[in-house]
Amino acid sequence: MNHSELSEDNSSHSELGYCYQDLFDSAPDGYLVTDAKGIIHQANPAAARLLAISSDKIRGMAIPDFVIEKDQWKTRLAMLTQQQSVEDAQPWVVHIKPKGAIPFWAAITTAISHASTGEITSFRWLIRDISESKQIEDAQLFLLKSGWSALGEDFFASLARYLSEVLWMDYVCIDRLEGDLLSAQTVAIYYDGKNEPNESYRLQDTPCGTVVGKTICCFTENVRGLFPRDKALQEMKAESYVGTTLWSSQGLPIGLIAIIGRKPLKNPKLAETILQLVAIRAAGELERRRAEEVLKVSEETFNRTFHSHAAAMALASLDDNTIIDVNDRWLELSGYDREEVIGKYADRLGVWKNLNYRVSMINDLLNGVIVRDREFQFVKKSGEEWTALSSSQIINVHGKQVLLTSSVDITERKKAEIALMEADQAKDEFLAVLSHELQTPLTSMLGWSAEAIRVGTPEMMARAMEIVHRNALRQKRLIDDILDMSRLIHHKIYLQLEVSDLWMQVKMAVENVQQNATEQKISLTLAPLEMPLPIQVDINRMQQCITNLLYNSLKFTPEGGTISVTCSIEGKRGVLRICDTGRGISAEALPMIFDIFRQVKRDEQVGGLGLGLAIARGIIKLHGGGITAESAGENLGSTFTIYLPLLAV
Repeated sequence: MNHSELSEDNSSHSELGYCYQDLFDSAPDGYLVTDAKGIIHQANPAAARLLAISSDKIRGMAIPDFVIEKDQWKTRLAMLTQQQSVEDAQPWVVHIKPKGAIPFWAAITTAISHASTGEITSFRWLIRDISESKQIEDAQLFLLKSGWSALGEDFFASLARYLSEVLWMDYVCIDRLEGDLLSAQTVAIYYDGKNEPNESYRLQDTPCGTVVGKTICCFTENVRGLFPRDKALQEMKAESYVGTTLWSSQGLPIGLIAIIGRKPLKNPKLAETILQLVAIRAAGELERRRAEEVLKVSEETFNRTFHSHAAAMALASLDDNTIIDVNDRWLELSGYDREEVIGKYADRLGVWKNLNYRVSMINDLLNGVIVRDREFQFVKKSGEEWTALSSSQIINVHGKQVLLTSSVDITERKKAEIALMEADQAKDEFLAVLSHELQTPLTSMLGWSAEAIRVGTPEMMARAMEIVHRNALRQKRLIDDILDMSRLIHHKIYLQLEVSDLWMQVKMAVENVQQNATEQKISLTLAPLEMPLPIQVDINRMQQCITNLLYNSLKFTPEGGTISVTCSIEGKRGVLRICDTGRGISAEALPMIFDIFRQVKRDEQVGGLGLGLAIARGIIKLHGGGITAESAGENLGSTFTIYLPLLAV
C-alpha cells in the first residue's frame, strides 16, 4: 500500500472514531467512567448536565460526592466489587445531589471491566433521571398508604408536608371553602419546613380566588407581581404558584390545594400531575372530615375514590375469598363484566397466572409485611397475559377483614425493557462482527505486504499489491456503510435530485452485478418494460440502494438459483420487485430485517455487516418511498419491493 492509500485508510479510521465519539457525546443519558474506587475519569455532556458541573471539573471527583445516602454507596461498591459478572443487570435507584442544584432520583446501571488477572480496572455508570416517574409513583404510593389509614387533620398535615418536600415548594396550604366561596379556612399549612396554625382568609385579590372552580391554575413566575394586593405573597417573596380545586362527590368546589415557591417553577407539568393525582383523595378526606363531625363515615367518598382511581383496584373478603367490588379500570384490564366477578371466588376466577403468588401475598400481609409494588402476571378473560405492579393491604370494613389490591399495568413497559435489552445485545453483536470484518482484510493486507517485502520479486510484488488493493477496497466499503448509516441516523445525507426513469436505474444496477451472478451460476433477469416510469432521484444514492438489494439476493441465493427483477406501476407509484429463490427469511426475523444492529443469522461464509438493508430503507425513505420484505419462510426465497412516487407526465 502506498503512502496516499495508507493516509486515506487512516483518515477513514479517524472518521469512524469521530462517529462513535459523536454517539457518546449525543447520548441522552448520563455516562461516567470511573476507576475501581469510583473516581471519575470521563463524563459525557448528559452526565455533566445532570450533575450540574462541567465535564472538565467533574474529572477527579468521586461518585459518592453526588450520592446523598453515603451508606448506599458503600453497600453498592461492596456488592459490585464482589460480583464476577461484567454487567450489573439490576439498576441502582439512588437519590443524587448535583452541585448547587435540586436533588433528583436516578436509575444507575453499572458495567464492570476486569484486568486479565481478574482485578477490577474500571466501572462504567449509565445514569438516567427518573425523578418525574418516581415522584408520580411515590404520590400514588403515598395515597395508597395514607388513603385508608390517615384521617382528618393528620392526613392533610402529612399531605401538605409531602407536597412541599416532593415538589420543593416553600409553602403549602390545603383549604376548606366556606359557603359563599369567597373565603376559606385552612385545614393544613406547611411553611418553611414546619406546620403552621390554621387560619381564615378572604379569597379576593389572591391566586386562590382564581383557582376556585377550575381543575388547575398555574403561575410559573412573578405571581406576586400579578397579585400585588396579596400581602402573604409579598411577605414571603413568592415567585411561583400552582393550585387545584377540590371537588365534592356532587361535583361542587369544597376546597383547594395551593403550593407556593420563592423560585420560578421549572416543571409545572409534574406539579400539576401530582396535584391532580392527590386532589381526588384530598377532596375525599375533606368530605370525610365533614362527615366525621356528625360521626358518620362517608362511604360515598370511598367509593368515588375507589372507582375513579387510575389503577386497577379490587376488594375481596378474606373470610371466603369472594370479590366484593372492582373499579372500572380493573374491568377494563381484565376484560370481564362486573356481574361476572362480583360475588365470585377470587381464587377460582382464573385472573392470577400463578395462584400461589396470591396466597403468599396474603400470608405476608397477615404477618405484618408491607406488600408494595410487587410484580405479578395476570390473565385476561381472553387468555392474554398482562403484567402489573401491585400493592395490597388488609383493611377493616364493617368489622370484616378485606383485601384491597391496587394494580398498575406495566405490560408495555416490560415489553419496552425487553426490546431495549435485545437492541443492546444486537448492538454488541454488531460491534463484534464489525471488529471481525475490519480485522479480516487488514490481516490479509499485512500478511501479503510482509510476504512481498520478504520475497521481493516483481511477480510477488504485483500479486501482493493486487490482494492488498482488493482488501483495501473491501475495508473501504465496510467503513462507507458505517458512515452512511451514521449520516442517516443524524439526518446528514442530502440528495441531489434529477429526473430519471426507474426502469433505466434498475437496468444500470442489474448490469453492474450481472458478472457476479454469472460467476455464482445464478440466473439474474430483468423483465422489459414499454411504459416510462419517470421519477425524481439522486442517481448515485438510488444505484447504491438497488445494488445493495441485488447483492443481498446474490449472497443468499445458492448456485443454480434465480433472481427475477420487475418494474411496474401501481396507482401513482413506480414499483420495483426483486424476487429470489434463496434461503428466505423466518417469520421471527422478518419484522426486524431492516433494523440497524439486527442480523438474522451470522454466516461466516457470507460475511458483511448487515447494514445494506438498513441503508437501503433510509435512502428510499429520503426519496419519499417505501420498502418491504416478504418471505414464505426459510429456504423458500424472498421478495423485496420498493415503492417510489412517480412524476406527473
